[in-house]
Amino acid sequence: ELNINDAGVYLAEAAAWNLWPIMLEDRESRLAVSVTANGVPVTVPDPTSEPALAFFADAYRKMMSEQGETLSCLKPKKDLGTFSYEYTFAASIVSPAARELGIEGAPHHICLIRGPELVTRYYAGPERPNPHVGYAGVFKVSEELDNVFARSEPPTHDNWSHQQLEGREATFVRTLARRLKERCEVISGATATKAYKVGDFAVGSVARRLGHLLAGPGGTGTAVIEAAHRPGVSPAPSAGNNIGPSPHDDLLPAPPMHEKERDGSAGSVNLSALAGNTPAGTATRRPRLLSAPRFEMIEEVPVLVQPVRLQGAGRYEGHAEVLTGEGGTESSSPVGTEAPSIMGWRNSDGVLVRGEVLYHSDGPAEFELLVNAVPDAVLEISVRT
Repeated sequence: ELNINDAGVYLAEAAAWNLWPIMLEDRESRLAVSVTANGVPVTVPDPTSEPALAFFADAYRKMMSEQGETLSCLKPKKDLGTFSYEYTFAASIVSPAARELGIEGAPHHICLIRGPELVTRYYAGPERPNPHVGYAGVFKVSEELDNVFARSEPPTHDNWSHQQLEGREATFVRTLARRLKERCEVISGATATKAYKVGDFAVGSVARRLGHLLAGPGGTGTAVIEAAHRPGVSPAPSAGNNIGPSPHDDLLPAPPMHEKERDGSAGSVNLSALAGNTPAGTATRRPRLLSAPRFEMIEEVPVLVQPVRLQGAGRYEGHAEVLTGEGGTESSSPVGTEAPSIMGWRNSDGVLVRGEVLYHSDGPAEFELLVNAVPDAVLEISVRT
């Protein structure tokens, strides 16, 4: 199905994603892989050129050091192996070879290896709420149990399945599946209660140079001096809830599912509600992200404009927080800059209501949430009802 050149690229990427632990340059003994297509050399990705692989490599090095975490079985008591992970930031995976291994977008996977340190498979945990943040982990089976896990592998050597074993050996493999699930739920934040995420977008000084890349369809970046027109509705990251793997004993969980929601229809606005003169109703459905954001200059201040569709009457509260490199959020800002804040809400007629809270007493309607653009930071925007 592939031409010679594309096949060469695919083979190079497949080698990298399946063999990277034994290809690391800082290994005492390492495997060197080369690929050619019709005699033309093809670059083989490695942790120095592929950002996602670099995070997996960092987790591997941490695991091999004293920073690794031991995962254990309690009954019978036995150390199963060593585990470590790194949070990833802006490491989106688009490789067809990686996609065939179940990895795409921001990684949320644990690379499973044993004695030979070839990749057995990538265990998929729940995704992080922010689509730009993920986690890359590595687990290596203890030397004492290496033969046990080897016997649990099917002929394709791409899984560890307890069904192929009996007694304590089956218990060890089954327990590891639970331990990985538990750790991934904590790392991903799936066990924490979160506000409903409407969107998250990078802002900062780099946006002044690359605004046309960050602003999305219809936007023109922070170079715009006067307010831009409203862009048309366009595809945007899903604001659905993340659902983790199905809880069964095998090490092959169901892949994360997403509740895809899109809506681009307009609605009417009650201006008395805009002014806050009516009591807050009860929003029956969550707000929806309508399109990618854009930057505007409002009152000589760079502002991030996020279109939002309100589903009905209620009290809507906008929030903006700085996203940290570890995947968490904080209300403070980088040193020397102001804290992120909500300037206000603007309806389709250009009426601006200042502040975080909007009282809306009419039916479905489109609004724009205005957030001050904090330099040199990534902001996470959410709307709570």
